[in-house]
Amino acid sequence: MSGARASVLRRLAAHLRTADFRHPLRVGIDGICGSGKITFCSELVEAVGATGRSVVHLDLERPRIVRGVEP
Repeated sequence: MSGARASVLRRLAAHLRTADFRHPLRVGIDGICGSGKITFCSELVEAVGATGRSVVHLDLERPRIVRGVEP
């Protein structure tokens, strides 16, 4: 992962960590097939988890993947 990408992920994770939400936060990632959505989402899950915030990864493109673990 490039330094710039890691920096963006850390900033986004910090924003998601410090934002005051009165409900469970849901983040949707959308894009065309093969654009790197799953890779980006996996990296974001790791970055947000590193801040101490609870994270659940649901993949609707490959519904068998839940919480980032393939069966």
